[in-house]
Amino acid sequence: MDGNYNRKWCTILPGLFNIAPQTCPPTASGSCVVHVVRNWLRSHEDAQIMIASILVVVGLWWIVRAILSLFINLICPLMVVVLAVVCVPQLRGPLFGQNYPQLANLLRSILLKMADNIQA
Repeated sequence: MDGNYNRKWCTILPGLFNIAPQTCPPTASGSCVVHVVRNWLRSHEDAQIMIASILVVVGLWWIVRAILSLFINLICPLMVVVLAVVCVPQLRGPLFGQNYPQLANLLRSILLKMADNIQA
């Protein structure tokens, strides 16, 4: 493919692009469209803002989806198990054995120390 073919891509829609056809290097083989888009983006600040906004929205959606997935798949089952152990006394024996009162006192002391640190 010669340079004339590549220059043809640069001038397909001359009304949309205010770029001279010489912006495409003659050695570019098929990547002239990339040069046109890059130069057009450099000269149109509104398009840069629009693309950046789209990327931010997609990134935020990805983060929210990941956090919701983590919450639903990891934290909710753990909360169900903890709630079941707290509410159903028959489950305490197999999980904690005979050390349940000691474990409860240890947990209570840890929570009280955390509460004292928060107040201070």
